[in-house]
Parts: sequence; structure tokens; C-alpha cells
Amino acid sequence: YAVTFKVESHNHPSYIEPYQGAATGIGGIVRDILAMGARPVAVVDPLRFGAADHPDTKRVLPGVVAGIGGYGNCLGLPNIGGEVVFD
Repeated sequence: YAVTFKVESHNHPSYIEPYQGAATGIGGIVRDILAMGARPVAVVDPLRFGAADHPDTKRVLPGVVAGIGGYGNCLGLPNIGGEVVFD
């Protein structure tokens, strides 16, 4: 058995269009896992944002969370963990 991990940042696409930016981030991760000959079984989402009270953070956060869940759900991949950090 082997475990394969993939990390990807989609900061710019997620800032421009939060839902689609985050969704295509998950898509890229899944694609790369498959390209390595592995089978994805779950998604995790450690998220990093600016200040929690900043207008851009308030605009981007809901779409990013929805995009991650939406793409993973279409593929049957559960989101088994993550965290959100504001800086």
C-alpha cells in the first residue's frame, strides 16, 4: 500500500471567481493523483485567508468553501477535514 498526497494553491483563480477557482483547484488535485496511478478517496481543505473582517475575505470565503464541496461531491469524494486560518 502507498499513500499519495497533493497540495495545490488556487489563490488567484479563487480571488477572481471563488466557486470556480476553488472547484478547479480540487479538480487539479484529483487529476494529479490519478496521473500518479493512485485513486483519490477523500479531500481535505486547509484554507488561508486575510483578515476575517476584510471585505475581500467576506466575499471570497463562502464561494471557496462551496466550490471545494461542490466539486468533491460530484466525484463522490468526502471532505474529511481541514481548517480555516485568518491572518
